[in-house]
Amino acid sequence: MHLKHPLDGETTGGGFPGWVGNIAGSLRTDNPNYTAAWVPYMTQISKIIAQNQVSNGGPIIMVQSENEFSAGNGHSDYMQAIINLYRANGITIPITANDQHAGATGNFSPDLPGTGRVNIYCGDSYPQGTSHWAQPQSVYYSNHEAVAHSNPLCLAEFGGGFLLGWGSVGFGGTGYEKYSDDLTNATYENVFYKDTYAQTTTILNIYMLYGGTNWGQTLEPTVYTSYDYGGGINENRVTTTKMNEMRLQGLFLRVARDILASNMIGNGTGYTTSNLVYTTELRNPATHGAFYIIRHNDATSLALTSTKINMTTSAGAISVPQTGDLMLNGRESKILVTDFVFGSSKSKVLYSTTEVMTWTTISGQDYIILYAPAGQTGETVLTFGSAPQVDLTNALGVNISVSKDTITLNYALGAPAFTSIKTGGKSVVVVTMQKETALNWHAVDLPGDGNFGNYFSIGTNSRKFDSILVGGPYLVRSASLVGRTTLSLTGDLNGTTDVEIVSPSSITTVLWNGRKLSLRKTKRSTYTTTIAASGVVDLPALSSLNWTVSGSLPEIAADFDDSSFVTANLTTTNYTNLPPLSGDHVLYSQQYGFYGGNMIWRGHFNASGQETAFNLTVQGGLVFAYSAFLNGVFLGSNPELPLQAWRMTSGKFLKEA
Repeated sequence: MHLKHPLDGETTGGGFPGWVGNIAGSLRTDNPNYTAAWVPYMTQISKIIAQNQVSNGGPIIMVQSENEFSAGNGHSDYMQAIINLYRANGITIPITANDQHAGATGNFSPDLPGTGRVNIYCGDSYPQGTSHWAQPQSVYYSNHEAVAHSNPLCLAEFGGGFLLGWGSVGFGGTGYEKYSDDLTNATYENVFYKDTYAQTTTILNIYMLYGGTNWGQTLEPTVYTSYDYGGGINENRVTTTKMNEMRLQGLFLRVARDILASNMIGNGTGYTTSNLVYTTELRNPATHGAFYIIRHNDATSLALTSTKINMTTSAGAISVPQTGDLMLNGRESKILVTDFVFGSSKSKVLYSTTEVMTWTTISGQDYIILYAPAGQTGETVLTFGSAPQVDLTNALGVNISVSKDTITLNYALGAPAFTSIKTGGKSVVVVTMQKETALNWHAVDLPGDGNFGNYFSIGTNSRKFDSILVGGPYLVRSASLVGRTTLSLTGDLNGTTDVEIVSPSSITTVLWNGRKLSLRKTKRSTYTTTIAASGVVDLPALSSLNWTVSGSLPEIAADFDDSSFVTANLTTTNYTNLPPLSGDHVLYSQQYGFYGGNMIWRGHFNASGQETAFNLTVQGGLVFAYSAFLNGVFLGSNPELPLQAWRMTSGKFLKEA
């Protein structure tokens, strides 16, 4: 759980409630006044976290103590106080901290001495350029080994996009959708996220998955209402192709358990016959399963490159593929597996030049999905304990060769092809497809029983509750069984969609958002159907509506009754860097309980009738502005200019130049 006292640097006041600024002394230190402010709040929050941590069946697996925070005098004791409070209130899950500079400094790492050490040390990084493509940063592994070697490598804040400031010309000036999507789109995720896995990252948090909107003046002044941030779910709550790419990676990572305990064996351009390709080899020392993460050595390259890769497998060293070449598109990365064990049958992929999307077991039959971009070809070798029998009836474009207990598949990537293999009581289906199709395939979990029923491989995907496969929809949210014969799906469409469903053999009825679908049984034992999208929402013509308006500032009238206003009569302040602007009265709004937003001040003075000028001094935060009225007469407005004078001529005030 990403819990920290300043919610975010782009939130007004750093996320602190306004009243905290009134206390004496520094914030985010062991200052007793600040301690008295945060302890009651964090006590209540930590109790809620404890009730919902994973050990109690909840969704919270870690909790953060502070963010981008440096150890030192007054800081380390404060950090330890947070940790102590968490533990005192029943939190038993790991406590983390997010450090700046790609995890290089080691602030509060458990592997370094000092007070305030957390359980899991994390770094943050924004590796992409803001105006052009950059090279992935190669420092995460070395930083981790230097300052937190006993921990899993954690990047708790990894750049998924950028924030936008007011009038960001380079970003189009009107919102993230106008910003060139070349820098933070799904292609960026494909290269840069996979590079973190290559550096043995096993805890990765993307900032932002969903940016959203700054409502109610919660933004800080350098950004604006939109906080889209280039999230996979954009500000208007539409999932973009970035979510599809993240889903592909996530579905693989959750079934590729060997990668979590793999070590980096080596990297460089020496693995392939082309020195244009950069490879990292990860290998699990217990299972000997390996992962080869490849990309262009120049990650900005748009070239299509043909190569072969030297892989070490349980069958020895092999130059892969044995037929044809391995293709790598520009700005593409692949995770290629060797000795990859999958399914309840414990079948093995000796190697594959296409990526694994996922695997699941449905009605005793193991399915594994492999993909690569359209126009490329694939070669996959599987080994079994006995000679396999292969059925290519539903595998258009797939060619095979069998040698004893080994089968080699060579195939073009296009529409889904189902290769059925049976051997020694095992039943395996290898599904190959182009990546463009795989992006809209979903492995949807059927929940199990108990507190952990929705947890993958614990409640779901046990022998009783497996994932089902659904191809086509824009989004599948959930799946559940109604009795033994009905599968209920919920999801969203972005148009009329052709759908294919791989489900348990007992299923005869499928519901989509509660509506029964018309199903067609295919020769490959799947269901297909077409789901029509809902009708278009007709918006009213705003110009034809009757509008009612009212004055929004009755307070500017000279006869307005301001007796209910708070009287600004304080003469002392804890803001030692902000003395009164003039005279002996403190007029800072926060001293009176008004902490931001649009504020109205009214003042009174007795005039002699001989006045010739009016001087006004205003101070505000960054990018503030104000408007001034005298006796209901508008004098003018100024953005950020603190001092303004008006001279009176013929009974009217004129702004001086």
